Amino acid sequence: MTGSLLLCPLPITCKVKVGLGLDRVKFVVTGSAPISAPVHTFFRVLLGCNVYEGYGQTEGCAAATITASSDLSAGHVGPPVSE
Repeated sequence: MTGSLLLCPLPITCKVKVGLGLDRVKFVVTGSAPISAPVHTFFRVLLGCNVYEGYGQTEGCAAATITASSDLSAGHVGPPVSE
């Protein structure tokens, strides 16, 4: 996976991830409210995949902005969704 962090420091952590099926997670998308940069980074490291943040109103056809797939920084929701 390009640009993602793969971290499994202890064998028990790997066993828990496999047991919960989290070893198959390819990416995570969050929505509703922005998550803080430390929480964003924590989940990216814990799950070993990219975390994309989206923002928009459900009554306004959902996503208005979303993190670009090449953007690994935390603390923002990315540029507006293009047509």
